[in-house]
Amino acid sequence: MTTTFTKRQNGNAVPTVENLINNLFEDGLQRIFSNNVLSDTPILMGRVPANIRETDKEYEIDIVAPGCRRENFKVDMNDKLLTIAYSPEQTDANEKVAWTRNEYIPTAFSKSFTVDDSVDVNNISASYRDGILRIALAKNELAKTSRKIEIK
Repeated sequence: MTTTFTKRQNGNAVPTVENLINNLFEDGLQRIFSNNVLSDTPILMGRVPANIRETDKEYEIDIVAPGCRRENFKVDMNDKLLTIAYSPEQTDANEKVAWTRNEYIPTAFSKSFTVDDSVDVNNISASYRDGILRIALAKNELAKTSRKIEIK
């Protein structure tokens, strides 16, 4: 799934038509073809919530991913596409675990963001702490400048 990096207007996200259509088809098709339709096990679609905020110096993407291991994340920047992926360790098939309730299972996911020229693609950092993966994308010098525009 690819999400276009958009700014907010009046605190509300400005979705693109592409994102709305992709979400409609992906959500609907995943519900139809899910193996978990009739069970009480949560449907695991590999989706993770993301928050994006803008500061004067950078954009920050927070991916909520509790219980994951730092070394199992992969963050790549390819052209103008930032991809964040997680692949959990494979468990031994001989290992038996007797769960009394198991509602949360860290599953593999991949989330992509299209970035524009306001991001300095050579100055991106990532950290994982307290279940939050934070990606910091520094702004280009041109994006940092602001000026007052006269209305004629």
